[in-house]
Amino acid sequence: QESPLREVDILNMDAGKAVLLNRLNRLIIGRPLLVTPLLSLFLLFNYDVVKNTLDLTLFFFLIGATWCLTFLYIFSIRWIRNYNGFAALQLVCDLFLITLLTGITGTVESPFSILYIVTIVSSALFFYQKGGVIMATAATGLLGIIAFVQTTVPTGGEVSAAQAAPFFSQNKELFYRLFLHAIAFYSTGTVI
Repeated sequence: QESPLREVDILNMDAGKAVLLNRLNRLIIGRPLLVTPLLSLFLLFNYDVVKNTLDLTLFFFLIGATWCLTFLYIFSIRWIRNYNGFAALQLVCDLFLITLLTGITGTVESPFSILYIVTIVSSALFFYQKGGVIMATAATGLLGIIAFVQTTVPTGGEVSAAQAAPFFSQNKELFYRLFLHAIAFYSTGTVI
C-alpha cells in the first residue's frame, strides 16, 4: 500500500503526468512572481488611487493570500493524485482573487482585469480549448456581476427593480467595456 506521504517521482511517471506536473509547478511558482511585483509597483506608483485603508489592507491581503496559497500548494502537491483537479482548484482561487482585485481597483477600468487573461491562458494550458472557454465564461460573469453590484447597490442597501432599470440605459459605456472584455476573454480562450 502506497503511503500518503509519498514523494512525487517524476522519473517513474508517464509522460503525460510529467508534463502536467511541470505545468502545475510553473503555475504554482509563477503566481507569486507575477502578483507580488505587479501589486507592489501599483501601490508604489498609484498610491493616491487607493483611497482608504480598507483598499490598502485588501492589497496587502491579496499579496499575502497569494503567498500563503503558494506555500499551501507547494506543501500539498505530494499528496495530490488528481493533478487536473488540483489545477482547477488553483485556477478558481485565482479567478476569485482577481475578481476581488478588480473590484477594488475599478472593475472594467481596472488595470488588473488583464489578469483574467493570464488565468484563461493557464486554464487552456491544462484543459485545452474547453477549459479556456469555461474560464472565459466565468471571468466574464464575475466581472459583469461586480460591475453591476458596484454601480447599482447603494452602500449598505438593497437594489430594487426600479433602481436597476436605469442601470442599463445609463451605463452604455460600462456595457461596451464589458463587451470588449468578453471578446478578449473568449478570443483568448478559444485560440489556445
